[in-house]
Amino acid sequence: MSIPFSIGRFRRVANSSSAESVFLLSGGLTIFGILALVYCRLSRRGTAIFLYGKDILNATGNPIGRPLLLLSQLLADVVVTNSRYTASLLAGFARLKAQVLYPSVEPNIGAKVLSAEPRERSILFVGRLIKRKGVDDLIDAFRIIANSDPNLRLDIVGDGPERKPLEQLAADLTLGSRVTFFGTLKGQALFDKYRQCAVFVMPSKSLDQDVEGFGTVFLEAGLFAKPAVGTRSGGIPEAVLDGITGILVDEADASELARGLQSILTDKGLARTLGEKARKRVLEEFTWEKGADGLVSILKLTKHR
Repeated sequence: MSIPFSIGRFRRVANSSSAESVFLLSGGLTIFGILALVYCRLSRRGTAIFLYGKDILNATGNPIGRPLLLLSQLLADVVVTNSRYTASLLAGFARLKAQVLYPSVEPNIGAKVLSAEPRERSILFVGRLIKRKGVDDLIDAFRIIANSDPNLRLDIVGDGPERKPLEQLAADLTLGSRVTFFGTLKGQALFDKYRQCAVFVMPSKSLDQDVEGFGTVFLEAGLFAKPAVGTRSGGIPEAVLDGITGILVDEADASELARGLQSILTDKGLARTLGEKARKRVLEEFTWEKGADGLVSILKLTKHR
């Protein structure tokens, strides 16, 4: 589909709907996105663009992406990010018009929270199997604590390019029978994993052009009143409050990760307290209703500029 055709269709849709504001959830750093922002400015429509940390980092390191990033931030009335950390990656002038719209989750998926302790002695990871997610560090941390609890398991949910190397790592560390790769799970199958685990973990680490902007999976785990272990990487400290809803450790440090997991696994009172506070926070701050309210507030900021 050509850019002129796309812009023509965008203009017809915008005009036919009498839209006062346009929110580009993606594509803000493309030629189409820039032209759409220019059209909105000329037609006196408010605009907002959504940028992830990876969008900003990739554009910053790309000679074509840099001017597109600069133009998008200049043209948009509001620049929306998924965390305060991501907002900190914006150009200085763009931070002045930045608004944070945190991810949100459907609260009903966690309606059947178990009040008793977990049925399984399992550590749960959910996410795409890429280098940034730090699953290699997690498997190494599991090796450290596995001998102290022969019934402990590591459940890895997700798929991606690193799956085979990670499976080989688990085999090389003679953990094969205790580390299970489930692939991608959705719906009830995924919810059951959250419900049954003892602790949730995602030990992401920052790469040159990729970073964990927030970590919605921490919210999903929180709905099931699960304590979490995360890293001090990107926006994770906004998803997991250290010592309140979970424990934060340094990224790429398997030994510290092992200690963080062990502290929750060996202290039922701590695990219960962290999990209950995690669920309370999600229900108060990160539901779809809260997200919709935040979106409406942002769209109001684009008007009459």
